Amino acid sequence: MKIKDFKNNLKLVIDGDDNWAFSNEIDIEYHAINFSKVTLHNVIHKSILNEGLHLNNHPYLSKLNTFALATLYSNNKPIFTGIINSQGRYSLRPNAVKDKSIEIVDIRLFINRITPPGLTFINIHPAQALDELITAMDEPKIKKGNVNFTDTAPIIAYDTTSKSPYSILKEIIATQTRSFLYFSQDDQGNLTINFASENDFKQRKAIEINHSNWDQHKIIDIKLEENIDGYYNKIRLESDNITSTMPTQEIFAPSGNSKSLWLSDPFGKLPLFSDPIFKNYYYTTDKPFEHIPLTIVSKKEYTLGKNCHLYYEQGSKELVFSDKFEHWNMVFNISYYSIDKRAITVENTAEIERVNKLSTFKGDLFKFERFNDISDLNDLVRQASNLLSLNSKPRKELTLITTSPFLELGDVLNLNFNDFIFDGRYIVQGFSGKVKGNNDSILLTYRLRNSLNSDTLINLYDPQTFKINPLILDKDEFVVYKYADLTKDSSLWYYPSKTVSKKSIKAHNLSTEQAYERLKIKEAQIYKVYK
Repeated sequence: MKIKDFKNNLKLVIDGDDNWAFSNEIDIEYHAINFSKVTLHNVIHKSILNEGLHLNNHPYLSKLNTFALATLYSNNKPIFTGIINSQGRYSLRPNAVKDKSIEIVDIRLFINRITPPGLTFINIHPAQALDELITAMDEPKIKKGNVNFTDTAPIIAYDTTSKSPYSILKEIIATQTRSFLYFSQDDQGNLTINFASENDFKQRKAIEINHSNWDQHKIIDIKLEENIDGYYNKIRLESDNITSTMPTQEIFAPSGNSKSLWLSDPFGKLPLFSDPIFKNYYYTTDKPFEHIPLTIVSKKEYTLGKNCHLYYEQGSKELVFSDKFEHWNMVFNISYYSIDKRAITVENTAEIERVNKLSTFKGDLFKFERFNDISDLNDLVRQASNLLSLNSKPRKELTLITTSPFLELGDVLNLNFNDFIFDGRYIVQGFSGKVKGNNDSILLTYRLRNSLNSDTLINLYDPQTFKINPLILDKDEFVVYKYADLTKDSSLWYYPSKTVSKKSIKAHNLSTEQAYERLKIKEAQIYKVYK
């Protein structure tokens, strides 16, 4: 919906019927993330008015069904399409006017409420993930709009079984790509899903507001607020089921009566068969240099009759010997990727130092969040660093009241009042107001913010039980690099985002600048990584 399209000659169409009358004063509320809605008052069928039956009960009003599709036109151009979400004001009292107020909400209702599509994302580009989601929803009036991502790294491992499509858009795609999620409508009334990158807002032409052009835009007032709601400059994200990106190697010398081997950590997956260092083999005590390859399969494969020496269940510490395998006087070298609870902590050191200088406190404002649907360390790190980037700045909000619809959703406003605190760029997050359809008069309240979605990425619609379907990778197509926190004297250290040599991995060579940068180590398996 474009607010500038609200003109006179308004028409309401409900289920193909355009013979409706309604009050000329219309309430509108439009937002980038939350439901947008149009409220119409004194809705009554024109045939009732023409026949003078507006004081009698009439079946036409009963045809106004909740969930019916309704479209509002201006000068024969569709400006808002949605679903009748509620009806009110209707009176059954004799000799009372038989009309209604109806609230029409956009089709985001279905993105929040429809059955989760049950998608699995494995090493997939975010744009492809979005295409798969829209296809899986199979809703003809939900379309892909303009899409530009800030971070285009692949989504490594996600199971979306119990997430609503709305949450997939916000919690997975928007957060992992550090992009601005917003919804709009096209001329056919389709709901379009859009993402804008940080660069889109930096490059977008801004409308400047200053003392000299205040009246030009018919501005009544601009109210400003700065707060730290949802602010943090250090975040620790934890997930219960992360597959390690660094193999563990253990040696066992069991007795011949042993039924199984017990690992130090729960078993996640086997290393690549071609791995030159981490191999699975055994040898007899009298021939320690004759290494014999060890065949390890899943319990499912074992029950289907596959020959092996040992079998595993993912998430268990036990490796069970095959009944056919005699293992007296043998030593076993076991290599595996563990699966366990892991966490990542990232901080914005510059912000911590700034707060420290202002307040004399240490300056770190900490947030902890626990997940169970993230099963890859890369995804966990990206989620943490992008959340930190979005929320480690004070939030500045602007409320602009005007009688001129000169801004649309996503537009950029540049304040220039010689005020070093509040001057700068703001993004239109939404607007509300009243429109009079007979004379084009309008009173609008715009709401703008100095950042992208930030805390609007917090999931408000799903219960916390939605985080119960981790996607456990048991595949050998790829091995991701290890990211890790390191500690020295109870302080957080980290490797900057670059490849480091073996000699440089020492505490005195670590950096503390902009801690949301990532650790990347090639050939990670040859290094010791601290947990």
